[in-house]
Parts: sequence; structure tokens; C-alpha cells
Amino acid sequence: MLSFSIQYPKFSFTNDLEFRPGLHVIYGESGVGKSWLIHSLAGSNPNGIPNYEIQKQVIPKNIQIVFQNPDNQIVADSIHQELAFAFECNSVDVKWIQDKVNSSAEDLPRKISLDRHPVTLSGGEMEQLNLVTTFGSNPNLIFIDDGLSFLTLKTKQKWVEKIREKIQSKNFIVIWFTSDPSDLDYGDSIWEMTSAFFKKYESKIPLYHKGKNKPAGGMRIQIQDLHFSYENGYELYSGWTSEIQNCRSIGLRGENGSGKTTIARLLSKGLKPDSGDVKLTINHKTPSIALVDQFPERMLGVSSLEFFLDQLIAHEKMDEYHVSTCINVLQEHHIPWDSIKHKYPIDLPWNMIRLAVVILLSNCNYEVLIFDEPTFGLGTEQTQKMINYFNEIMSRKHLVFISHNTNFLASVCDGYIDLTKIEHSLAHDKVQFDDHE
Repeated sequence: MLSFSIQYPKFSFTNDLEFRPGLHVIYGESGVGKSWLIHSLAGSNPNGIPNYEIQKQVIPKNIQIVFQNPDNQIVADSIHQELAFAFECNSVDVKWIQDKVNSSAEDLPRKISLDRHPVTLSGGEMEQLNLVTTFGSNPNLIFIDDGLSFLTLKTKQKWVEKIREKIQSKNFIVIWFTSDPSDLDYGDSIWEMTSAFFKKYESKIPLYHKGKNKPAGGMRIQIQDLHFSYENGYELYSGWTSEIQNCRSIGLRGENGSGKTTIARLLSKGLKPDSGDVKLTINHKTPSIALVDQFPERMLGVSSLEFFLDQLIAHEKMDEYHVSTCINVLQEHHIPWDSIKHKYPIDLPWNMIRLAVVILLSNCNYEVLIFDEPTFGLGTEQTQKMINYFNEIMSRKHLVFISHNTNFLASVCDGYIDLTKIEHSLAHDKVQFDDHE
């Protein structure tokens, strides 16, 4: 059993909470203190100062966390070593560990080789690996910190079924903190956490609003006889040919591991195909392209936002006039530049660092911006704000979005390419371009 009291002194609100074996889902916008609560209860040192206090804790001994950023959970140089590490704490029997590795690998996508380096996985594949290793250590209590957010709906449903099976067989307590209210459908108990209260969830799930009619666009994507394989030999594309034209905004969606991020890197020239060609043009000219990583803090590393801005200026991506404009836009979106510009990205709220990077790059002279899972970790209200901003900048930018969230893509794109409809072993003249306008 897990029990604790959460108190919001500023709002004179106190709630005594108790969680028994089962799947409990807690919804909250980014920045309300979900991660702080997890790390506080787990006995680690959380970052920041929350708007609440934790008292009267009764906590199981063996606790595991599925991290919000799947990168942060990886410790080994291969998937095999990562799986083995999860079982080494339970036994020194080499044969037993190997048997557990083989059986647990069955929960991973079949195409993933065990000798592959974990950092080469997609975000959704990393999350699945982290779920396997977390449950493999047989904890009494598991916290999931937005740790299923990269999974497509189909894959997420499969994992919820697996989690329920593991709860039934091992009597786990699983507490899943999420920024997506649709995840509440999976909970034995469902809760909402805000900066002012923690209580049973009562609200309805809102839908995202579409933007106004988008301006005409001249973006064209040409994929000609594309062949691409990963270093482990897995062939992702073999002879794919496709063309999409006259677009202002394009979405790329697909199942985990379908190659969404790979296509983005090919478009931005961060990767080269084995053979064939991938071109993105605007009005028949090659534009300047910026790719925004699915983890903006990974883009920045230990650099502050101010250093990032200075680099954009140094590389002539932004002039002094646009700097002042950019800072004004940040302020309009409640991002206090003077207070945050010197801080490390890891010390900033998830939603703030994401929106700040988007605003900075949208005020540069890049003609095309490619966003990899831009709404990851954002709550419904925060996602709608991001949608509003994307629709606002489309008057001066062409945009490409990578996301498994079809509702989001329908709100910001002329249409999207569904990569799951591509049979990677065959050549194709056209790819389904799903129009939502």
C-alpha cells in the first residue's frame, strides 16, 4: 500500500490519499509538480520547489520509475545488456538471467535486435524497453512519469493490457502520471492534479480546435527510390517513391519504429539515404531547414537559452531587431526571459522549454521548421496553446510535424502521411496523404 497526505497551504487544501494494487492514472498539465511528487515519494532529490507539501508517507520499499524522458533511463550499450541489468539485482545465476532476457525480449517489437544500441531506438521503442526493464525488477510500486506518451494508441493499449496482467500476477501498485486526459480511460482510479488541488477526475476530455484557413504553401516533398537501413542491417525503406506538393504544413505519423524521425532527419539532411533521394523544396528552391528534436533539452545540452540565442545570432539566423521581437513574444506567452535565460534546460518546466525553443526558432530566418513530437509531455491546455502558435506562424513559415497524435495533426496540417501504410519491402508510386481540410 502507498499512502500520503498532500497539502496546498496557499489554497488551504489537504487530501489524504491511499493507493492499493492496481493501475491508478493521474492527469496533470506540465509544470504542476507531477515529477516532483514522484521523485519525492521515491526518495530521490527532485528539482524545483513545488506548490504543495507531502506528509504522512507510507511507502513500499522496492520502487521503480519509468522516466518522462526515456533517454534518462538507459544505462547500457546494447538492448541485451539493458535487459540483463534489470535482472542482475535479483540473481547472479547467469543462465536464469539469460532466460529472463530472452522471455522479456518477447515484449519488445520483433524487428529490434538485442545487440542494437538503445539510443538508436525511436522514442516509443525506448519507452517499451524501459517498461520491460522496470517490471523485470519485480518492484512493489511503479511510478510512470508520462512514460507512455510516445506510444501510438494501438501500442499503448497493448501495453496497458500487459501492465494489467503483471499487476494481477505480481500485485503491483502502478501509478501512471500523464499529461494526456484520454489516458484516464485506462485507470482503476482516475485523478486530476493541478497547482491548487489533487482530487478525483471530474472534467470531460476537450478536443483540440483547428486553426483558421491556412495560407497557400509551396512546399514539395519528393521521395525517389529511397533505400535506407540502420547500422544493425534492419531495412526500413526499400524502393519507396512518393511526391507531395503545394502544402503549407505536412504531418508524418505512424506506429513506433515506422521511421518518422528518420524521414525528418533525411529531409533536414541530418542523415543520408543508402541510395535514392529525399528532397524538400519551396517553389522549386532548396530552403533553409531547422529540425526541433523531440527532446529540446537534448538539443541544448548544458547550454542556456541565452547561449542558444547567441549561437543563432552568430550563425546569422537572427538579427538584433528580431531578438527584441522574439523576447516580446516570449513575454506574451508568460515566459520571463530575464528569469530563465541563464538556467540549464533541465531546470526549466517541460512546457516552458518546449515553447521557448519553438518561439526562438520561429523568429529566425529558417524557411521550414520540422518538429519531432512537439506536444510530448504537454497537457491539453498547453497543447492547444502550441496549436494556436503554430497556426499563427504559418503565415511566414512552412511546417512539418512528426506525431502519433492524429487529433493534433488534424489541427495544424493540410494533411499527413501515414507511414504505417507503407510496405517497406515494396516500391510505391504514391503514399496516402490524408486530408483534413
